Amino acid sequence: MAEPVQVIGLQQLQSDLHRLASQLPDLAPPEAGAIIGAAAQQRAPKRTGRLAASFAVTPAPGGQLLSFGAVYAGPVHFGVGPRPGLRGPHNIRRNPYLFGAIDDTQPAWLDAYSDELQRLVDQVKGA
Repeated sequence: MAEPVQVIGLQQLQSDLHRLASQLPDLAPPEAGAIIGAAAQQRAPKRTGRLAASFAVTPAPGGQLLSFGAVYAGPVHFGVGPRPGLRGPHNIRRNPYLFGAIDDTQPAWLDAYSDELQRLVDQVKGA
C-alpha cells in the first residue's frame, strides 16, 4: 500500500487562490481608465473645451465608469437625428470619440490589465 502524500502549504495555497478569485471581478487598474481618458479627451470635439474637460473616471462595482459630464456628451457621441429645436432643427452627426479611444488604445490598456493580474497572481504563495 502506498504511503499517504502530505502537501505542505496546501491550506495557504487554497486560501490565496480563493482570495485571488474574489479579487478578479473587481480587477480594474486605474491606469486603464487614465489611458482611455487621455485618448478620449484628445478625440472629443473642441469648440470650447468643456466637453473634453468634463471627463471623469470613477470606481464602480466590477470595474470603472468612464464618463463625460457635459449634458451634450451623449448627443455628440451617439448623434441626434433631425428634430425641431428652439433655434431651428437639430441634426448632430455621430462622433464616437469615447468608443474610438477605447478601440485605439486597446493594446495599452490591456497591458495595464495584464500587469495588474500578474501582480495579483504573484501574491499567491506556492504558485
